[in-house]
Amino acid sequence: MKTRKVSEMTEQELKNAKYIMNLKGKDYCTVAYRLLRFREEHPTWSITKEIIHRDDVSIIVKCSISDDQGRVIAEDFAEEMCRSHLPTIEKASTDAMGRALANLGYATSSIASYEEMKRFEGKQQSKPRTTQAPTNTQQSPNKTTPTHLATKQPRRKKSSSPEKTPEQLEQELSSNLDWMSEKFPWKLTKHDGIAAVELTWAEIPQLEKVKSKDGKVYGYRQYLRILETKTNDPLVAAKCKVAANHFKSIKNKESKDAAQAELFGNNGKEVNQYSTEGVGA
Repeated sequence: MKTRKVSEMTEQELKNAKYIMNLKGKDYCTVAYRLLRFREEHPTWSITKEIIHRDDVSIIVKCSISDDQGRVIAEDFAEEMCRSHLPTIEKASTDAMGRALANLGYATSSIASYEEMKRFEGKQQSKPRTTQAPTNTQQSPNKTTPTHLATKQPRRKKSSSPEKTPEQLEQELSSNLDWMSEKFPWKLTKHDGIAAVELTWAEIPQLEKVKSKDGKVYGYRQYLRILETKTNDPLVAAKCKVAANHFKSIKNKESKDAAQAELFGNNGKEVNQYSTEGVGA
């Protein structure tokens, strides 16, 4: 009996085969489904993985997908915290591959795979909940609190809107790039420099290569991807990802314009307001 391709299956058949799983009312593709689709459609393409950071705290894996000419078509990163009782490298490798395949187009409504989201939900549930000790608000009739010692507790503002998903943040940031004129939240050190400098998001490409605290040198887009996985601020993480993709699109456009100028002559081109002369990665 001929095996049926996953690309020919209906949505219900994919769910029955557990290639699409539901988590909290939302469907997510498994990494296995994305990999099968990729192998069916691109049997001669290759997937490579590389550990770009590893210490006692976490490990970061980079996954790249190349065509049969060796050109990198898609890539992404994943970080996993080190725990002695869990296969850290394997989990980071799987997540990075799932994200890279999603960037290639093998995804439904989310870049994150079912495996990645399930682990994320598990981490959220395993976080210890802090309980506030009950306070006795009743005072003895013979004791009063002096006015100058009384402290007024500030009221916590209630959020008027639900927390946004990473995909929603990225979509909003991509539609309006005015935030790139804001100051970058970290100081960056040029690979051959000594002192760290403060830059706006738009000025980051001027460094070309960045030296990290451990002395390693990265291309500025690669360093943005690393910071994306390390920050605990979802908004900053989304900005790092959008900025890296934006600078990549500028670089691709510059290369395309340069090729056209060489063939047809340079008749002038529009310069993006966030592009930088001599950008390199």
